[in-house]
Amino acid sequence: MESIGKWISTIHRYAHMYFAQESEGLGICGGQFMFLKFLYHQDGVSQEYISKQLLIDKGTTARAIQNLEKLGYVIRKKSQTDRRQNVVFLTEKAHGIKAEVMDKFSRWTEILTKDFSQEETEIILQLLHKMAHNAMEHIQQKENCNR
Repeated sequence: MESIGKWISTIHRYAHMYFAQESEGLGICGGQFMFLKFLYHQDGVSQEYISKQLLIDKGTTARAIQNLEKLGYVIRKKSQTDRRQNVVFLTEKAHGIKAEVMDKFSRWTEILTKDFSQEETEIILQLLHKMAHNAMEHIQQKENCNR
């Protein structure tokens, strides 16, 4: 049987290349796009929350947010409820590029689904959701066994 993981990994690598190419004019790294996209949907959340939701380690999240802050796309403030946490907010500069960033995500989806029918697109989305759920469930079971 052919490896599904190989193709998912290949798409993931090409996604990184695509976003790296697309980010040149904005001054951000390709990997920071997902953080901006996340914050466009949920602004004013903690770095820890972002890490958990994106399934990215805290150190990587901290570095990405720090870089976005240096570029003027986000600001970090200490949480009023937990002074140990930073809450991340988008700046006007970030809001100014929202349409462009969201368009790049839409364009990537169009590239991936080129020559797909609407039905094929819906099927692949359902299957990918199912695979992600299966992966998450497996990892959570392993983590629970190791506790």
